[in-house]
Amino acid sequence: MGHGQVCDMGCGPGQIARYLRDAGIEVRGLDLSPAMVKQARQLNPEIRFQIGDMMKLDFPDQTLAGIVACYSIVNSPESSLPTVFRGLWGVLRPGGLLLISFHIGNEIVHPDEFLGKPVAMKFFFFQPSAISRKLEAARFSIAEVVEREPILPMWSTRAGGHTFLLARLKLGAQRSRDVPKSASDSHFQYVCDSGVFDYKYCLIIDTILLARLLQILIGT
Repeated sequence: MGHGQVCDMGCGPGQIARYLRDAGIEVRGLDLSPAMVKQARQLNPEIRFQIGDMMKLDFPDQTLAGIVACYSIVNSPESSLPTVFRGLWGVLRPGGLLLISFHIGNEIVHPDEFLGKPVAMKFFFFQPSAISRKLEAARFSIAEVVEREPILPMWSTRAGGHTFLLARLKLGAQRSRDVPKSASDSHFQYVCDSGVFDYKYCLIIDTILLARLLQILIGT
């Protein structure tokens, strides 16, 4: 298609990367968890997956045409998001797209179990207006915002819904990531490596903005 590569960041078992690949997009995946990357490689051997940290991306500047980050920020405190967003900005090409999703709210949830397995981790909820402001401060422009009600029962009484936000890289701004070389969240790394998320089914995903992302990338 000639529009460049898309990275599924926080790819998990690779279901979104596969969706994009099947639609004709050149795609790769990245996840902090070695167990998840192993799972993604097994389920999708034709797609390149790698271990990586959104807080310190190891990509050259202006490499990607698009980034999909579905629920990839939900284990990150709001104070860390400016660093994450500056890093995403730095690896996108001029006019590149970012699709990001998250739970709506102001809570920090500490579930005892997740998807039937015991966990010890945090889920951060965010207000769409706050995320939009942080993206704009990181030199993105907001293209579309879609909100929906929770799908999974475990979030029905906790989250005010879910936001899917499509942003575009602003053109003409000075190109500099200016991202500190911060350490990963070691607690989250430990939980991931323990194999808690080593599951083989595809999560329920929304395709509204994925379809919109494809339209823009393919040029239809």
